[in-house]
Amino acid sequence: MEENNYTDKLLARFKQVRECIENDDLDGAMELLKEQERTCRFVNDQENLQRILGSQALILKERGEFDGAWELLKEQERICRERGDLIGMAKSLALQEPLPGTKNHPKGFSLLWPGAIIKDAPDSITIMVEQVEEAMDYIRKQKK
Repeated sequence: MEENNYTDKLLARFKQVRECIENDDLDGAMELLKEQERTCRFVNDQENLQRILGSQALILKERGEFDGAWELLKEQERICRERGDLIGMAKSLALQEPLPGTKNHPKGFSLLWPGAIIKDAPDSITIMVEQVEEAMDYIRKQKK
């Protein structure tokens, strides 16, 4: 598969996914993302695969399917760790945080609790995680 052709098709699919989501067609968006996932796995495109898994997780989270979202986010996190993508990993961890009640996250504890991410993470990641924690706290207070 030619690089530009693959990239163009991937971008076109992402636009279709966005349109589905804007039209509240989560089933259609998920179907397109699953198709993208298969393609990324076939060509071993880990960078886009982790993004697609995160997008699928957001849809499952929106549907209240927290266990499925959790599994996808854990796979996204694993891929990011293996690739050394600390920003992607931090995003995945941030999305995992508000999934209380899942079988793997029974007490709703924060995965962003100090020291819960990689112990040797650079200061920039630690600072970013702290900012995400502050944002999540603010959002929680606004919902009350």
